[in-house]
Formats: sequence, structure tokens, C-alpha cells
Amino acid sequence: MSITQYLDVNNKINYLPHVVILGAGASLAAFPDGDATGKRLPLMNNLVETIGLSKLLEKESINYLNRNFEDIYSEVASKKENHELLKLMQSKIKKYFYNLKLPKHATLYDRLILSLRKKDIIATFNWDPLLMQAYKRNVHLKELPQIVFLHGNTYIGICRKDKIKGYVGSVCLKCGAKLKPSQLLYPISDKKYTEDLYIKDEWNRLSVLIKNAYLVTIFGYSIPKTDVAARKILVDSINCNKSKELLEIEIIDIKDHSVLANNWKKFNDKKHYTFFESIEYSFITNHPRRTCEALAFATLQQDPLLNSSYSKTNDLKVLQAEAKVLIQDELSKRVAFTPFENWEKVDLPNF
Repeated sequence: MSITQYLDVNNKINYLPHVVILGAGASLAAFPDGDATGKRLPLMNNLVETIGLSKLLEKESINYLNRNFEDIYSEVASKKENHELLKLMQSKIKKYFYNLKLPKHATLYDRLILSLRKKDIIATFNWDPLLMQAYKRNVHLKELPQIVFLHGNTYIGICRKDKIKGYVGSVCLKCGAKLKPSQLLYPISDKKYTEDLYIKDEWNRLSVLIKNAYLVTIFGYSIPKTDVAARKILVDSINCNKSKELLEIEIIDIKDHSVLANNWKKFNDKKHYTFFESIEYSFITNHPRRTCEALAFATLQQDPLLNSSYSKTNDLKVLQAEAKVLIQDELSKRVAFTPFENWEKVDLPNF
């Protein structure tokens, strides 16, 4: 496959997708002061204290101090006698994340969503509803990226019969049944991504887009070595990428670059990756809605696009107005052929 199939030089359009993968570090970076009510966004190393699981674990004499939550949860889940404790932990986790509220002002998640197009995708491991709340208040602009939830999400409901997903509390557009909360995958080493049909389809959708991607951004996700299944899917998908010689991987993380390079070295043997401590330096920020074009024309055409960042406004309406100008330009230049006609055929739920 030649990139020229998907690169419209005259109109400066790259039809290949941009894949963005979010981990807990992304939500923390987006909301360093917490949600609209001040509730903190937890990481695996402080989840017990942040959510309030300490007393539950102390009652069962389970040591949680200075331990990663994945290790704690795996220990609890491994013993049948902890069944009720596990249910209580899951209930507290769901309640805490479900009740998080997006601030009224423009957030990093609003900017992220408005910086990508329909051809692009955001894949998140996070349970919190803040990304979807941002999507919901920007959805009237229509030309927004796809979103998949690799560990489920507290804001997403599904109809398994009709393979429909939507917001919790809404109804299936086909049968009218109330959408049931999606399953959450908890932090144990064997997450079995293929056992739940909904989770399996979310991973299938991500895999297809990675195989066709021109740019991949990994934000606040460290891909733990214990998550063998996730590592395999991501490595295999990137190794099958149809533009692998040109594929660029951006990694946004505050860890030391040498640590990150060692962690991600299996994901791109061409070493086409860059490390940023902040999303401010990424293609997303500097070329919103033109990320793949900016990369392609700088590297293939020696014709770099000028930076065109959104303003640093906190006013959501102003940010939406700026995005709308770019969207109108996209619609006026849209060509007749359907891109990605060679994509794999997979049975996916609608959204």
C-alpha cells in the first residue's frame, strides 16, 4: 500500500487516522485539581486512599500501604472467601468514578476531542466519565473522533442484543430497552479482553485503526508488563501497520525518557517515536484537526504546515467557534471517494 493512496497533495489532506490512547495519567493531567467538585482523579498507586477503600481492607487485614492497586486487587480476587469484599470494592469504585463531574470551563479533554476528526479515534483505559461528558457537550459539532473504552466506562451503557452503546440511562435505538452499564475490567493480570463481546469489539475497533494509522499518541499510559493481553494486541497491531515505515508514535509522560524508551521499544522497531512531558508539545496541540497532515507534509513533501493551535481560552464557546472554522474547511474540501476502503471487516456496535 502506498501512502499516496490516502494523501491528497493538492488539498493537503491525509485520510489515514490518528490513534490516541489514554491512561490514568491523562485524566490526572487534564484535571490536576480534581473534577468540578474537587474530587481527585486516582492513579493505581493512590487509588485505595483516594476512593476510600482503606477501612474495607484493614477490616480484612489486607496490607495496602505502598502497594499498587493491581497487586492488591489481584490478591483479593484470588481467594473465594473475599467474594463479598470484592463486591464492596467494585461498588465503591463504580460510585466514585460515576459521580465525577466535568468543570464548566473548557478542559484539556474538550481540546483533545475538538482536535481530532471522524477518521481518528480515542481509546481510553479510564473508568471516569469526564471524556464522555466532554464529548457530549461538543457533539453538536458532529465531526468528532470515535471513542472506545478498553476497560469499560461508568458513563457507558450497552444493549448486547442489538450491539448498541450509548450513555447510561438512555435506551437502545433499535429495541427501546434501557441500556445496561458496561462491564468494568478490574486490574488483574489476566483481563481476558475477548470474553466480553462489548470489550472485544472495542479492542477490535482500536486494532483496525492502529493497523491503518499514520500517527499514534500515547498519553499517560505506561502499558504495565503484567497486562500481557494488552501488550500483545498493541504490539501485533503496530507491527501490522500498513505505513509502518512512516508511522510516528508520540508518548506523553512525565517519566524519564530512558525508562519510556525501554518500555515502548517493542512497539516500533523503526524508532519513529518522540517523548513529551506535556501534550502542549504534541501534534494534537500544535496542529488541531490537521495532525496527520502536519506530519505527512513535513516529512514527505518538505512543506511543513504552520502551527495553528487553538487559543488558550477557558471559554468553551470560544473554543468551539475556533474548531467550527476548521470543520467548515474540512467539509468544503471533502472529496467523493470513501477512504479506508481496504479496512478489515469487523462486526462492531454502533455509537
